[in-house]
Amino acid sequence: MRKEFTIAMILLLLLHFEVKSQFSLDAELRPRSEYRHGFKSLFSSSDEAAFFVAQRTRLSANYLTEKLSMKISLQDVRVWGDVPQLSVNDKPFMVHQAWAEYKFSQVFSVKVGRQEISYDDQRILGAVDWTQQGRSHDAALLRMSKGKWKGDFGVAFNQDSEKLSGTVLTLKGTYKALQYFWGHYQNGSFGLSLLALNNGIQYENKADTTFKTVYSQTIGTRITYAAEQFLVNGAAYWQGGKSGADKELSAWYASAEFGIKPIRGFSGMLGVEMLSGNSMSKPSTADNAFTPLYGTNHKFNGFMDYFYVGNHIGNVGLEDYYINLAYNYGKSQISFVPHLFRAQGDVVDSKSGEVLSKNLGVELDLTFSHKVSDDFMLQAGYSQMFAQDALAVLKGGDVETTQNWVWLMLTFKPVLFKN
Repeated sequence: MRKEFTIAMILLLLLHFEVKSQFSLDAELRPRSEYRHGFKSLFSSSDEAAFFVAQRTRLSANYLTEKLSMKISLQDVRVWGDVPQLSVNDKPFMVHQAWAEYKFSQVFSVKVGRQEISYDDQRILGAVDWTQQGRSHDAALLRMSKGKWKGDFGVAFNQDSEKLSGTVLTLKGTYKALQYFWGHYQNGSFGLSLLALNNGIQYENKADTTFKTVYSQTIGTRITYAAEQFLVNGAAYWQGGKSGADKELSAWYASAEFGIKPIRGFSGMLGVEMLSGNSMSKPSTADNAFTPLYGTNHKFNGFMDYFYVGNHIGNVGLEDYYINLAYNYGKSQISFVPHLFRAQGDVVDSKSGEVLSKNLGVELDLTFSHKVSDDFMLQAGYSQMFAQDALAVLKGGDVETTQNWVWLMLTFKPVLFKN
C-alpha cells in the first residue's frame, strides 16, 4: 500500500510540475576547424598559415512559470590539444548565462544576472554567437511590452572583486558602467527602434596614476520595412562625449539595405554601411571614429574580420559596399557576398608621406550550410581578400600575397529533456 501511495504522490507532483511550470535541458557541441592565411591582418610571403580546431560545449537549463523564467548556461571553450591528455588541471566550465526574469504584470518585468543582450540587427548590442565564448553582460533590465510597443532599460556596473575601499576596475577589456534604453515599435511590416546608450570606460592618467570613468553617448534609430516581395532597412547613430582615451568624441554611423525576398529559392540584398573615422592627413584634437561597441561585429564588413572585431578601433573609419546573393534549396543554402571596402578618412603612407587612395580592397565571402536534422547543422566557408596599398598601411603585410580563410563547422544542439 505504501509503495502505491508513494508512486501516486510522485505522479501527482509531476502532474503539478507539468501544469505549473516548464523545464528543459539542452546541449550544444560545436567544433570548428579553421585555416587562416591572412585572417584579420594581411600576411607577408614569409608568414606560415595557421590551422586549428576550436570547440564550444554548452549545457543549458531553462525554467518557466507564469511569473518566473530562469536560464543557466554553462560552457567549455577550448582548442583541441591545448590541454595534455593526462592533465590534472583541465579547464573548468564557465558560466555563460545565469539570469532570472520575473513578471510583475502583463506589461512590466525585471531581468537580472549574467545574460546575452541583443537588439535589432546586433550592430551595437549583440550576442556575438560566432565566437565560441559568445558575449554576456552582468546587468539588470526593466522590461516593458504592450501591444505594438516594447522597451528595455538596462544598467550594469562592473567590479573585479569585493573591495573594502574604492571602485577601481583593474580588469581590462570591459566597461566600467553601462546604462541604456532600447525601444521598439512594430506595426505590421513597419518597424522602428530607438537606442540611447551611455557607456563608461575607466581611464588611467599615466602622469599621476589616477583613474576616472569617462562616458560616451550613442544615440540612434533603425527602421525596417518588409513588403510582399522586397524589404528595406536603414540605421543612423551618433556618438559623443568622451572616448576611452579621454578625448572629445564626435562620430557617426549610417547604413541602408534593399533586398528582394526569395523567388524560386533566389534572394538578394544590396547594402552600404559607413562608419566615420579619423583622418591621417588632417589630425583632429577630437576623436571622429565611430565604434560599434558591443555588437556582433563578425556579422558585418566581411567574414575575415579585418574591421571592428577587436581591431580598427579609433582608426580611419570604413565604407562597405556589398551585395548578398543567396540560394535556398530544401535544407541547404549557399550564399556569395562580395564587399568593396574604402576608408572614410584619409590614409597616409608613413614612409613617403603620400595620401593614398581610400580603396582598401575587395573581399569575397562564399558560405554553405545544410540542416542535416533538427539537432545537427553543417556549415562551411571560403573567403579571400584582394587588398590595396592603403590596407597594408593600416594592417601591415604584403598586398601581393594571397590572403584567404577556410572554415568548417559542425553544430549539434539536442534537447536532452523537456517536460
